[in-house]
Order: sequence, then structure tokens, then C-alpha cells
Amino acid sequence: MSLPSPGAVDSLGANKTIVIDTIAPIVSQYLVVYGTNNLTFDLATLPMGRDILPWQVTGVRVVFSEAIATGNQASLTGIPASGLSGLTTSILTWTFGALADGSYNTSVLGTGVNAIKDAAGNPLGDGSDFNRSFRVLYGDANGDGVVNSLDMAVVATNTTTPNSLFLFADVTGNGVVDLNDYREVRKRIGRSLP
Repeated sequence: MSLPSPGAVDSLGANKTIVIDTIAPIVSQYLVVYGTNNLTFDLATLPMGRDILPWQVTGVRVVFSEAIATGNQASLTGIPASGLSGLTTSILTWTFGALADGSYNTSVLGTGVNAIKDAAGNPLGDGSDFNRSFRVLYGDANGDGVVNSLDMAVVATNTTTPNSLFLFADVTGNGVVDLNDYREVRKRIGRSLP
């Protein structure tokens, strides 16, 4: 049996559009997941001078430029993930136990056996890891590196008159600043990052 000539009526080329995908996926957004309502925060939007998150972070959500076909829990390093969801979409979410205090240096892998790849097998960033670091101090509403009475004041102020610190005063991550946030900050007075 012989194959039809390219472009002939029964040939593959005459019946299918062949596309060769050589474009590697890239990271569009890197977000942390926190709080009782699984809220997200894009680290790229941290206000100038602030690098400490006041919430218990329970996941990392990454938005890619295209759907991801290959990846696993170990495709995110720096935090031991207990779950991964979203394969075959452009949004992957790694979950883990709540991070309350500490510095975390993470990488979304574009190299090695755990590399993120699209359906064509193109690795993340043409084979480059995506690195992102963040710090967490649960209850540090003002971002100064210590939980103290100043954080309690930020929470108290935002329960009555929300301002630009509202998001950070909602330390429980339930979408409102209330007595629960105040209690959490009070319980953690004296905590600081090394």
C-alpha cells in the first residue's frame, strides 16, 4: 500500500491543518491563596515597601499564557504541596498546610522531570524555572515584621472606616474586617520574622 502524494485528495495534508507549536508557556500571574474563603492575592501588586503577607497562606495559584498538560505536586518547589489542580487549563493551584510564619523561596519548574509543559511538550519559559519569594507573618497587618498593638490598631480602624489597609487588616481572609481579625492579631502579639 502506498500513501497518497502530499496535497492529494486523500492525503493528510489535504484533510488536516497541521500546526507545529514551538511557543513555550510563560507565567502570567503568581498568586497566593489564603483565608477561609480561599481568597487570592497577586504578589506583583504588593504596595511599595511591603513584602510581608499577614494571612495564613494555603496555596499558590499560577496563571499561565496557555493550558498546561504536564505537571505535578513537585513542579512547585520551596513548599511541600499536598495537592495540585487545574491540569489541562491555564490555571494551576498547588495546595498545602497553612503557612503562618516564615520566608519561602519557590520555583515553578521549567526543567527536569517535574517541569511544567504544554500539550506540545514545550517546557515553561523555554526550559527556565520561574522563581518567586514571599514572606508570611500571620497577623502583621501593617507589614513591619512584628505583630504588636499597631496591628491591632490597623484592624480596629478598618472595622469602622475601611481604608487602603483593609485587605491586610482582614487577616482571617473571610472578606470582612471584624472581631475575628482583632482576636487573631491579639493572640499573636510578639511574633516576628527572624
